[in-house]
Amino acid sequence: KYLREVGSKWMISAVARILDPGCQVDHVLIFEGTQGIGKTTALRLAASAFGFPGDEGRKGLVRSWKSTDVSRERHAALTPDLPQFLDELSTEHVPSIESTVYMLANGQPKGRGTLKGLQSQGSWNTFVVSSGEGSIAECSKKGGIRARLISVTGAPLGEGDQTELVEDIRRICMTNYGHAGRTMVEYLVALDADGRAQITKGYEHCHGLLMADAASSLQKRAASYFGLIATAGWLFHHLFGIGTHEDSLRRVQALWARHRQDLADEAPLAQRAYNTIVEWYLEHRSHFDHPGEDSRESTKYGSVISHEAGERSLIVVPKILDRTLRSDGFDPKVSMQTLRDAGNLIHD
Repeated sequence: KYLREVGSKWMISAVARILDPGCQVDHVLIFEGTQGIGKTTALRLAASAFGFPGDEGRKGLVRSWKSTDVSRERHAALTPDLPQFLDELSTEHVPSIESTVYMLANGQPKGRGTLKGLQSQGSWNTFVVSSGEGSIAECSKKGGIRARLISVTGAPLGEGDQTELVEDIRRICMTNYGHAGRTMVEYLVALDADGRAQITKGYEHCHGLLMADAASSLQKRAASYFGLIATAGWLFHHLFGIGTHEDSLRRVQALWARHRQDLADEAPLAQRAYNTIVEWYLEHRSHFDHPGEDSRESTKYGSVISHEAGERSLIVVPKILDRTLRSDGFDPKVSMQTLRDAGNLIHD
């Protein structure tokens, strides 16, 4: 039952790369619920598809949110094409959630200098699978973050006492790991042009079904992620013969129905675009020149200027601003026009 429920989800990144090689897969799948319902066990089982998941006292692919941003950054660079598995998410980690999601979405860490020049940096193309007791609403209020968080609620291993099942999964994962992920990747790599076209057609069908219920910009953006989940489910069942594609699609649609309610627009377009730009600036403040304080980053995004009345204006490189708005589901031209009409845009 668990494999039918989650098996289609830990291959999302592989499917995305076949559909669009080199694309960003920047969402976070969260097993959410109270303590003791099997979230960590589910996370370890998902991780076992790719390698040793780890256990009490033995390190593996599953790590804790109770680490530094630098630690997560270096682990992503060390395993650039593997999903990142993070356990024990809670509201105390909100700053880490936001910085980690943005960092992984960028595909590389922030630029850093050394005494001799620029520090070499790694890169990655991955996504995050997590578990914790916090909900999406508790994790972050930022639209860009909320659109990337996909919450799976309930007991992943089924209701009731699952002590025996948990022990069986733990024992199996300790001795059998790294096989399913390799099998899936080998299958995808071996696909010819017709095979890739078939997958693309399947994704477009699933995406179209989900987009029919999407109204807000956040919902439309999230629909693409859920379309990938549904497509991955089809590939999983096709390759491993577990369950049916129809059953997987129904489960994804049910999850989508619950999730999209959290992504309804709560403000006019101009306000949402403005908030997105401010949130993005705060996240990348070090890339901007400020009055009396020049940026030390190798890549500068713009500058902040002060006015006599004490107000400040933000100047952003146009291409970077367009990219930022697009990454959060906005049409740059429409957004700039609404910002101008609302009096938030001085000059473009």
